[in-house]
Amino acid sequence: MDMTLTTTTCAANCWLAKEDVCRCMCGGSNHGVLLVDGAEQPARTRSIQGRVFELMALHNNWLDARKDANTTSKAFNEEHNLRWFAESAVMQHATKSQQKWPEVQNFLAEESNLDAYLVWRKVW
Repeated sequence: MDMTLTTTTCAANCWLAKEDVCRCMCGGSNHGVLLVDGAEQPARTRSIQGRVFELMALHNNWLDARKDANTTSKAFNEEHNLRWFAESAVMQHATKSQQKWPEVQNFLAEESNLDAYLVWRKVW
């Protein structure tokens, strides 16, 4: 397999890919992985200001998401000896595009959740 390492985050377009060229930041490690029966979906990632974050949690309200992001950020900062104010986790309201992701759709279907807030953790 050929690869072209880019800053494009790895997602379903790579996980379900059938062509021989990977064009995202996974470097081919996740390329076509969901084509195998029983395979697990890799961690969902995104780029924020040039840094890579992975999806850690979904919440149905802003307050719980904010608390989780603060706790996650503090733990990450302590683990990596960073200043306490380094933003190592962020939360956001799910966009219309993100609401189409299977994991978000499943979350919204659970217990009739009406809203989804995503908590992202920095990948070191």
